Amino acid sequence: MSWFTPEHQLAEYINKWFDDVRTWTEIVTGQDLDPNHLVYDAESVGAGLRFIERPHDGALGFTITTPRVLPLRGQEWADILGFVRDGKEPPLEEVLSRDARAAHRRDADRRAIIDAATALEIALGRHVRSPADRLPEGQEDASASGQLSATTSRSPSTPAFSSLFRSIGCAG
Repeated sequence: MSWFTPEHQLAEYINKWFDDVRTWTEIVTGQDLDPNHLVYDAESVGAGLRFIERPHDGALGFTITTPRVLPLRGQEWADILGFVRDGKEPPLEEVLSRDARAAHRRDADRRAIIDAATALEIALGRHVRSPADRLPEGQEDASASGQLSATTSRSPSTPAFSSLFRSIGCAG
């Protein structure tokens, strides 16, 4: 393949690196940083106004609302770069939760619901499968012998739950 030169290979590697950094940053900050799907509101001011002088017809201006960007703290930036360097991927439920919030902001409600439900299913599955890890000392033996069901363990505390609850406006 003559088009797959070393320069193209380098560009592909850099593109993947930036995508990985963006994914981790979106998960850490809860922001939508996808450059391919910019989210902002634009509203023309004065559209439809008629003036006596012809050159002044049309919109007088635009009001553009852009999302607020939250900067990373130094330690968060170092952690993200370390995760990307080491090839660590964020938990799937966090990626799906991020995708659900982004789809919701873009009015893709069906995809938002599917991604949020899948993230919740993964997080609940992890929670139910490992209740002994969260049980107080002394109850671990009862859980292992089947005396306690998974529903008696404490409420979930994974980051996916808190980000999902925040995205739908619930405290969590």
